[in-house]
Amino acid sequence: MKIYIDTGVFIDYLAERSPTGSYLRTAPRRGRTVSQLSDDGTQLLERIKSKHQGLTSCLTLYEVETILYQTLASFYGGRSDSRRYLVISARSLTTQVMSVLERHNIEVMDLTLELFKNTVAEIELQARAIEAGDSLDITTAIINNAEVIVSSDRDLLNLDGLLRNKNGNIIQCLDTDRALVLL
Repeated sequence: MKIYIDTGVFIDYLAERSPTGSYLRTAPRRGRTVSQLSDDGTQLLERIKSKHQGLTSCLTLYEVETILYQTLASFYGGRSDSRRYLVISARSLTTQVMSVLERHNIEVMDLTLELFKNTVAEIELQARAIEAGDSLDITTAIINNAEVIVSSDRDLLNLDGLLRNKNGNIIQCLDTDRALVLL
């Protein structure tokens, strides 16, 4: 089975493994503690590695760095030289996610002109006010025939059962705990 993994899953996974992870996943989600979210992310990635084909977008690498940069800037920004150190600190999370991708054999899909054209053509995503980054994630999953999108993003989770991949199969959009039950 092809499983598309959204950015939040990597944040969950790193929440208790990385010094910067604690800045990113600070609150429970859907009744699960940060520790449970991290455990679910770990189990999910291990299960995908052993039984399924995992994929994500190179946009994920941009998103984790941006999320960490913005979080750190809210604490440490404002000084004349802080930007340089914030970028260096945030970039370290990109390197960590790249390590996770390699360790779990997750394929990283490129952002291509074809992908952008397909994203623009997805009128249903526009009608549902799905923002660009999420639309690119969804379209990547669609054109690569993913059967499941695993995400922590409520906008994506609300699309469960409403999308079809390139082969016409319904795509399930699940949080990590529900994906673990399926996989």
